[in-house]
Amino acid sequence: MRAGTARGAIRLRGPAEIARTYPNTIIGRSIRLVEEVRRALLQLGVRAAEDIVVENERTVVELARLLVAIVWDKLGLRADERNTLLKVLQAGGSI
Repeated sequence: MRAGTARGAIRLRGPAEIARTYPNTIIGRSIRLVEEVRRALLQLGVRAAEDIVVENERTVVELARLLVAIVWDKLGLRADERNTLLKVLQAGGSI
């Protein structure tokens, strides 16, 4: 049997698929924020990544921080990236 076809079976989606499927939800925006901050850290540095965080809503930033803290491996992050992202996401967001 395939996953999701049996009674009570569920299909787990990856973070990228969730962000694409539900782009305007808080979870979709939070996953995109993690991706944007990660990309900014690699390409532009810490200050640019902090600027991206500050421009986002506080609830989106808080959920992104929770996602990084708990499911960092599912997001494709290494342990050192996780620690750096958590520090940058502590910058908070707008009200």
